[in-house]
Amino acid sequence: MTKDQLLEKLNQQISALSIPENRNQVKLVLPNFNPAVFSENFQSFSFYEKEMQSTLQKIAQASEQDEVLLNMLTEKLLSQYVCLSECLAPKAKLKGAVKADKNAVHQLPPRERLEQYYEFLKILNEKVLLLEDKYRLAPSRLLAEQISYQKERVNRCELAIENLEGYLLLKEETEGA
Repeated sequence: MTKDQLLEKLNQQISALSIPENRNQVKLVLPNFNPAVFSENFQSFSFYEKEMQSTLQKIAQASEQDEVLLNMLTEKLLSQYVCLSECLAPKAKLKGAVKADKNAVHQLPPRERLEQYYEFLKILNEKVLLLEDKYRLAPSRLLAEQISYQKERVNRCELAIENLEGYLLLKEETEGA
C-alpha cells in the first residue's frame, strides 16, 4: 500500500466519525484528554475533527525518511481516533448508569454487594482484554497507561471482594457460634 493510499484510507476513517449527529454537537462533555492527544478539552466535535485532519496533513507532509516523526505523528493520530471514537460510542451513554449503580452498590446488603463486585470484576477484566487486544494491534503509550490503570482497578476490586468475603465468613462464624 502506498503512502497516498494509506493517507486516503486514514482520511476515510476520520470521515466515518463525522456522522451528522456528531457534527451537530455544539459541546461534547468529554473526559480530560492527554495534552499530547488533543490540545484542548471540552470542545465541539468539529474542533477535534480539525485537529485529527491537521495531524493527518502533517503525516502527509512529513518525509518518508524521517521515521521518528512519522511514528510519532501516526501514534498521535491513532490515539486521537481511539479517544474520540470511544467518547462517541453509544455505550458511552451507559457509563452514567453504571456510575449510578456503582454508587448504589455501597447501600446494598453484603451478599448482594458481593454479587455486584463480581459483576464489576468481570466487566473490568473484559475491558483489560479489549485494551490489550488494541495494544497488540497498535502499541501506544496511551493504551499502555489505560491498561495499567484498568489493572489497578481490577486489583482494587479483587481486594474489595476478598475483604467482603472475609467479613461474611466472620459474620457466619459468629452467628453460628
